[in-house]
Amino acid sequence: MYTMMQVWSTVSIGIVSAMAGFWFGRSRRWLMEEALADTKEYAAEQVRSKETGGFAQSCRSRSADRRVALGKSIGSPASGTVSAVTEGSSQGVLIHSNQGALYAPASGKITKVYPLGHGFVLRTDLGTELFMQAGKPEDELLGSYYRPRVVRNEFVNKGKLLLEFDKEGLEAEGVDTSVYMGVNGLDTVGGVTVTDAERIRVGETVLWVRDYTVEA
Repeated sequence: MYTMMQVWSTVSIGIVSAMAGFWFGRSRRWLMEEALADTKEYAAEQVRSKETGGFAQSCRSRSADRRVALGKSIGSPASGTVSAVTEGSSQGVLIHSNQGALYAPASGKITKVYPLGHGFVLRTDLGTELFMQAGKPEDELLGSYYRPRVVRNEFVNKGKLLLEFDKEGLEAEGVDTSVYMGVNGLDTVGGVTVTDAERIRVGETVLWVRDYTVEA
């Protein structure tokens, strides 16, 4: 009897061990399968993330390329309707404004103030030289209608009031009071791009100056 009990005990232990090994093996396989599935999902997520990030980076790169292509932005010195014009060696914009004021389109140094007080040359911090004037008075006596608010060699910030002028008085004298701003030295820049907007406000980008020619 004792021997039979030993046999059954041995057999029972063997069966239990086999079952335990079987379930342990299956559990381990399940865990490995789950881990593998998690790894595949993680890898897929990484690919999606890279693809999305790559697309976003591509968009940012295209946006940056667009800004490079347009060049250095220059703000508007006045508010009103705007049109592109070329005068001599200067290319820029003509702004028909109902305000008698002219503001700095960018930060820089006033390198010249014209005798009548109606025009300025501004060398911006970006190196671009801008010529600005309000109206085209031919009579020196009309200089009394202009009140410059800056002097030569003065450093100004964008938006600084450069000039106040009597718009109504000048128009009564037959003077066109449109504001002109142009980029000097076109032979030293890649080109000038003017906004396609019909109206502009003070400080809004009205043109871009390129340092080099960019293929379209």
